[in-house]
Amino acid sequence: MYQNPYNQVHLLEIKRGGFCSEHRHARKSNVFTVLSGHLEIRVWPGLYQNYDSTIIGPGESTAVEVGLWHQFLAIDDTVCLEIYESAEIGEDIERRSVGE
Repeated sequence: MYQNPYNQVHLLEIKRGGFCSEHRHARKSNVFTVLSGHLEIRVWPGLYQNYDSTIIGPGESTAVEVGLWHQFLAIDDTVCLEIYESAEIGEDIERRSVGE
């Protein structure tokens, strides 16, 4: 695992049929990059809506935005990178205008 204060990279080896819990992150985004195998990423745009599904294979990536419920499922034996990126706490402001 690579880690600094704002990023983490995990190497995941997931057996066919393996999956993680349905979860979300308050300040982290996820990027999944498959090295071998195939991974299904499920993302729920709302808590009780149907999920959107993306299947990625070797050399492909997909991102999950901050705050979205998501889950992964290995379609076959899969090796992938799971990359977390966190914003600094001071970067959480969104401005609609400029002050003086």
